Amino acid sequence: MISNRESARRSRQRKQARLADLSEATRALWADRCQALDNVRAMTTLLLKARDEHARLERDFAAIGRYALEMIPEGPAILEELGVNAKIEQARAEAARQMLEHARKMSRSPSPMLAAGCSDTTAMTTAHVNAQLLHGDADPYLETHAKITCPAA
Repeated sequence: MISNRESARRSRQRKQARLADLSEATRALWADRCQALDNVRAMTTLLLKARDEHARLERDFAAIGRYALEMIPEGPAILEELGVNAKIEQARAEAARQMLEHARKMSRSPSPMLAAGCSDTTAMTTAHVNAQLLHGDADPYLETHAKITCPAA
């Protein structure tokens, strides 16, 4: 009987040690996750600022180009051709926007993780975040429903 009790005591100690290890690993993973999310937020902010600056510079460049073309004799014909090309580019951009919107809607479909009781944050897909970062579209879903909060350490 003494050896059986001793064996049970050692088994409980091993379980407690394993639980402590898993708890510490969980805390470390949460800290890493929070740091990664902070990095994503910072990079997203920088990306949006750079995109705004890029758009401003493109508008300025286009205005300067139009002004320069107006100064040469063949300028009006070139401007007309550029207008046609701009319409084609707008149609392409609209098609890409529609495809992105469709992908975004598909990524918002209910996740099995939500049914299991996980948070909306856990159920948010990586593809959705990547689409946000790659295409830079403001996403009200991400801003309002996927607020990430880190648990107290």
